[in-house]
Amino acid sequence: MLVGLIALNACTESVPSKQANGTAYFPLHKGFYQIYLVEENIYTELNPVESFTYELKTEVIDSFPNGEGDITYVIHQSKRSTESDLWIFEVAWSARVNEQRAVVTEGNVSFIQISFPAFVNKEWNGNALNSLPDDFYMIESVGSPYQLETSLEFNDVLEINQHDEVDELVRDQRYEVYARNVGLIYKESIVLNYCDAGPCFGQQIIKDGVEYWQTLKEHGTN
Repeated sequence: MLVGLIALNACTESVPSKQANGTAYFPLHKGFYQIYLVEENIYTELNPVESFTYELKTEVIDSFPNGEGDITYVIHQSKRSTESDLWIFEVAWSARVNEQRAVVTEGNVSFIQISFPAFVNKEWNGNALNSLPDDFYMIESVGSPYQLETSLEFNDVLEINQHDEVDELVRDQRYEVYARNVGLIYKESIVLNYCDAGPCFGQQIIKDGVEYWQTLKEHGTN
């Protein structure tokens, strides 16, 4: 498993960051790309766990004015098994950012990834722009240094706890890290359902779900 994160220092500010607003944690411009290493485990009730490792690429390929008076950026996501393979296009999605929020839209469903201004302990509903149940995110640190297992180091990151719930029936832990002028550098999403009947109840035996780790390997502009 890519443990992928070493938090070197935690910032304890509870007021807006001295580094204005925080929109630089979500950079968007044409040609900007990111390449990630991904590890994923998929659990189902009837089959053995399936484990995958691959590389994921996101690239801003276009932009256009939107109805909110901002710019929407079109992002292509591609995948390959190893760095020697060709990229295979998977899906297109979009993103936009303004002084209030950074929004990602996937399959016509919009999520508020970051709420601005960014400061420690700030909370917001990531599903405020869609019809899904409320899902409150919280900023855990702003301006901290951070090192990834890929040896990339960053001196200013934003850490977001999207969800942290573990009990006898479910484990739902989601966490993202954004670096200033780089964007998303690390994502961890562990969403599991445990056996809820018979002798296995309460033993946290996985029934189904997904474990997912995404760690930045490279970024730049084409």
